Amino acid sequence: MRGGLDRCWNQVGVGGDASCPRLAEVGHCRNCEEYARAGRGLLEREASPALRQQWSRLLGEAKPSVALHGESVIVFQVGEEYLALSTKLLERVVETRTVHAVPSRTGAVFRGLVNVDGELVPCFSAAAALQVEVSESLASPGRLLILRDGESRLACSVGQVIGVLRLSPEDLETPPVTLAHNQRAFTTSVFFAKEKLAGLLDGPKFVQRLLSSANA
Repeated sequence: MRGGLDRCWNQVGVGGDASCPRLAEVGHCRNCEEYARAGRGLLEREASPALRQQWSRLLGEAKPSVALHGESVIVFQVGEEYLALSTKLLERVVETRTVHAVPSRTGAVFRGLVNVDGELVPCFSAAAALQVEVSESLASPGRLLILRDGESRLACSVGQVIGVLRLSPEDLETPPVTLAHNQRAFTTSVFFAKEKLAGLLDGPKFVQRLLSSANA
């Protein structure tokens, strides 16, 4: 009987008395063509009306939305300070590169222009914008955060990039009064990253600070 062949592994195969003469050749029932044929038949069989009705109901149901709580941020270092910006502003992170000075415009915050994908974009110093002291040991090699805020695309020079974190509301605390004045003006909250207190910057406000320096 066909049904007997489909289940021969439970009778004369490894699941039965192992008397099948083909076992010595194939080593195990799963290597036998009868076992494979039975598996294909199981997958190719026509679905029952009850099963089709069940799947139609499941596929037609509205899928529950999954709410992602918290905010994704890029954490980086400026001098000895840990800071973060929302990844909504972040286009990507690139290696530091040659900055071309702009006569009568280049200053401490606005450093000049850098080439990013063939486009010259304004480059700014996060350390100068926040008035963070950077020692020579922490000044290089550095990274550039390529930020985009609406139509504005800019590069922001930082130190080491720590990585991307997802923060929940419970991770965020009110900035301490001991925070430096210039940082406190741009910091909405603080959290711990690698056991070090990091400041979450107000992205639009920080970007506006950078752009305004280029127009000064």
